[in-house]
Amino acid sequence: MIPETSAPVYSAINGDEFKRKVLDDVRVYLDNDTRFKKAIAYHRLKYTVKLLFSAYGQPEEEITVRGEAEARTLAEENRKLRDDAEAAEKEWRSRLERKASEYEQRIAALQAELLGSQAYNQELQDELRGRAVNVRSQPPRESEDGATEFSITIDQPVMEEPGRVRAELAASEERVGRAPGEAHSVNTEGKPVPPPEPANRGAVVGGGQRPTNVVGRPR
Repeated sequence: MIPETSAPVYSAINGDEFKRKVLDDVRVYLDNDTRFKKAIAYHRLKYTVKLLFSAYGQPEEEITVRGEAEARTLAEENRKLRDDAEAAEKEWRSRLERKASEYEQRIAALQAELLGSQAYNQELQDELRGRAVNVRSQPPRESEDGATEFSITIDQPVMEEPGRVRAELAASEERVGRAPGEAHSVNTEGKPVPPPEPANRGAVVGGGQRPTNVVGRPR
């Protein structure tokens, strides 16, 4: 924090700031002068600008700026227009090249991502080859009675016949599981539980009473 003093403290103005201030004041003056309107045309001009420079601690100095302006011929105007068009085209081509380079980089990144996706898809196809079911459908055809017939052929991996597999297991000496007589059920105390009674009774309802609208035994 700047300590407060009795004398004010100033921030000096540098030369660039002073130049911009002079040019702004001159531009405001010329904007308000009707002789510098865009609708007025001149063939040949001469001008003299005088500035009285005064700075603290330095003597006053008068600065004089002189110049002239002359209308361009049609050939000179055409050359200027051509130069301006070439400069604009050069700038446009430069911007176009930068955009093309950016798009090429993006396309290369997308192509690399696409190749990675295709490689992963090929891995999945190799893994699922032989598991998927191939369904071939033939075009429909119309029979003599006017009905439409469809034919679908399904190709799938060969499956072992259950009967042959069961016979091979029966003929082999391998034993799978236990026989029903060897299975013993126990309760939570580890004691044997008697086998359930055969289901040869009729239906019963709550309270152990036989329903009156049921005849016979369940199948």
